[in-house]
Amino acid sequence: MQLPPILLVEDDKNDLLLMRHAFRDAEVKNALLVAENGEVAIELLTKDQNSGTPGVRIVITDINMPIVDGFELLQWLQNQPRLKDITKLVMSSSLLEADLAKSLRFGATAYFIKPSTYASLVDLVCQLKKTYFESAEGREGEENTEKLEC
Repeated sequence: MQLPPILLVEDDKNDLLLMRHAFRDAEVKNALLVAENGEVAIELLTKDQNSGTPGVRIVITDINMPIVDGFELLQWLQNQPRLKDITKLVMSSSLLEADLAKSLRFGATAYFIKPSTYASLVDLVCQLKKTYFESAEGREGEENTEKLEC
């Protein structure tokens, strides 16, 4: 069974590179789609919902981005009935309670602070993988005997 793709919305090229490596090292099986801001994400999600085929089921977004930021993306997603079941994860460097509260108010499923070390990022991606990325069917009968304790 193929797992649904994950849309990563991130404008910082260094953070994007680290996330790609963390997804690889955590052995995430979902395809990773990338949008450099909320506007590009909206374009991708609009095409996806109009295609009539199951597509992106998880969006991971930064908050502070040019053109259309993460809050605007979350608001847009809230107003799309066909996308209401998408899991919306915010990953930001912001420690502000107001940003957490605003994200949750705009429909974020969860809010995570970007880790300060690569090892912590891989650990976080492993937790996201277990909690959000893998379907129940995808885990049945599988044992992770690979190098990572994900």
